[in-house]
Amino acid sequence: AYRAQEISTRMMALVREESGDLSHVALGTVLKQCESALRHRADGRRVQLITKADPADARLLVHAGELVQMLVNLMANAVDASKSGA
Repeated sequence: AYRAQEISTRMMALVREESGDLSHVALGTVLKQCESALRHRADGRRVQLITKADPADARLLVHAGELVQMLVNLMANAVDASKSGA
């Protein structure tokens, strides 16, 4: 429960940054949030989940909430489609 609360809090912080307008977000931070949200799912399927961002930590001008939602969906689909133990 504490882990779920921590993940929700961090993801909501990213979403709150988006007040309907574009905002600058660090790609590395977004990827870490997505990975954290999907870690349990990947571990349950015995799938290795690896995210990498440019060391310069690229900043994107985006709707942060929409980006997080899109990446979580894509990564969840990839986890679900991956062979167990991969």
